[in-house]
Amino acid sequence: MIFVADSHLSDLHPSRDDFFAMLAQIEQTGEDVILLGDILDLWIGAPAFLNETSRRLLDWCRRERAHRRIGLLEGNHEFYVGRAYGDCFTFWARAERREGDLLFAHGDLVNQRDYTYRLLRLVTKNPLSRLFFGYLPGGRKAALAIKHKLGEAGKTRKKFLPEAAVQAFADRWFAQGVRRIFLGHFHQEHRYEGANGGICQIVPSWQVSGQVVRYDEGADRIDVLPWQEL
Repeated sequence: MIFVADSHLSDLHPSRDDFFAMLAQIEQTGEDVILLGDILDLWIGAPAFLNETSRRLLDWCRRERAHRRIGLLEGNHEFYVGRAYGDCFTFWARAERREGDLLFAHGDLVNQRDYTYRLLRLVTKNPLSRLFFGYLPGGRKAALAIKHKLGEAGKTRKKFLPEAAVQAFADRWFAQGVRRIFLGHFHQEHRYEGANGGICQIVPSWQVSGQVVRYDEGADRIDVLPWQEL
């Protein structure tokens, strides 16, 4: 099982070809792929937002779904993607997905004290915003303007890893029988080992590091490695 997070692709991304080279390499394996969110820099599930990169990725997912499980956990840069393109994924989720003692999530809701972000998420991820951004005149322009402002604001601060919030989130799930948690969002590779052998693994940003996480469920082994070593 291969986890990829925070690649922030666009048509002009300098490493976009490397990302698709990685997907071609994955095709030679029998491993499932879990996309942990923020895969494109802005990914809205509406025809007005389709571009070369999103079409190419959706085509790959649709085709490879016949050969492996393809999962999508929507991040803070994905809007209504799973609902619009459900035929491309084995499963998708807006927040978390639990499979037995495994849990997958993007991670943007881990920090319960980030009230500003939670309000922004509520405003931008609802049926009315989907209608406005995706289908009404001026919606695409407004969405791109908001994304630009958020991007400029994000440049002024380093990506913050709220370790206490991550631990509290993980411990809540460990108490419910989850043993392995995989998160994206925070861009930094980090592993928290909780009580009774529970592990919460943060997948590093592909955009920054070019790394992925491989989980061998049979051996119960988690490895962080460059995509070239898949």
